This record gives sequence, structure tokens and C-alpha cells, in this order.
Amino acid sequence: MSDGDPHNSNKNRLIISEGKIMKQAVKVRSRLFIHASKGLIKPEHKVLDVGCGDGFMTTEFKNHFKCNIVGTDVINYLKTDIPFVPMPSSTDLSFNDNEFDVVMIIDSLHNTRDDIHKKLLSECKRVGKTVLIFDTFPSFTSKLICFILSHANEKNMDVPLNFKSNIYYISMAKTMGFKHVEGLPIKKSFYYPMNHYGLLLTK
Repeated sequence: MSDGDPHNSNKNRLIISEGKIMKQAVKVRSRLFIHASKGLIKPEHKVLDVGCGDGFMTTEFKNHFKCNIVGTDVINYLKTDIPFVPMPSSTDLSFNDNEFDVVMIIDSLHNTRDDIHKKLLSECKRVGKTVLIFDTFPSFTSKLICFILSHANEKNMDVPLNFKSNIYYISMAKTMGFKHVEGLPIKKSFYYPMNHYGLLLTK
């Protein structure tokens, strides 16, 4: 018999359940993105994760590739122990030109407005030699799942759900002077309802 408040007990169970679902979703997505990044990230590389959020995805990449990785975001949402440098604004990065071998933007661009996309990509191009974009094709399912998972992770997180297709970023990158723009194939998991795409941008 428990003397505790049953409502608090149920709330705690819900929080634990949300946490497990979030971590499982990250693991599935990270496997897809890591597979698409093979040969592009090496142990000797210095990598920046833009919009790193809670840091779980960043940690998965760090553990797999054994690389030197830094996270950055406008707000520190970290729930893992990784090096972190805050962004001065949603369109600025606090790093030197070409400081990173690889800059990653993983499922973060759909959390920003249209007027931010090109400015942020320009900053990624400035600080990195190669830019990797991983995001989600627009659909009702992707918007619903993203909304649920984002608010399970951080209740006050701004989630515009501004999903764009890969063609949108390919067209944008070509106007920005990237010398090479290439799509990265990402497998669709039978047990995972969202459909992702990857892009490799080199200057």
C-alpha cells in the first residue's frame, strides 16, 4: 500500500514513459542518419551539431564515429554531457571561419521560420567545410509526432513545424555557392512512421 498521491504516481509514470519513447525515437533516427553519414565523418574530424537540443542525437554520433563534437543551440536544452556553446541568435554561430570539418543540422530546420533558413545555412557554410542536413519530409504524421515528442522533451520549446522538402534546401544551397549538393539516401524503417532525407553540401 502506498501513502503517496496516486495522481503524482500516474504523472511520474507518464514522464518516465515519455522519456523512454523519446530516447527510443532518437535511437531509431540516429541509426538512420549515422548510416547515411558513413564515410563523411571520421574520428579525426571536428564536428558541430547545430540545434543540438537535448544532446541525445549528438551523443549517438559521438559514440559511433569517435569524433570531437560540439553542440550549439539558442537555448541550452541539454540532458547529456557534451561540449556546448550557445548561439548568440537563431542565425549566428560563435565560431571561426572553417573551424569545423563537418557541420550537422539534424531535424532542426523545421523548428525555424522561413526567413531564418538561408541565414543559418550561410553561417553553417562559413564555419564548416561540409554541411550535412537531415530533416523530415512534410506530412501530417511528421507534424503530429514532432509536436508530441518536442513537448515531451521540453514543454516551452517553440515548435513551428515548418517542414520543407529536400528540393527546397537543394534549390537554396545552389543559390548560395555550394560547389557540390548531393542527396543522401535514408532507409525507411518499417517500424518507424516518419520519412527522412539527407543532404551533403560542400563548398
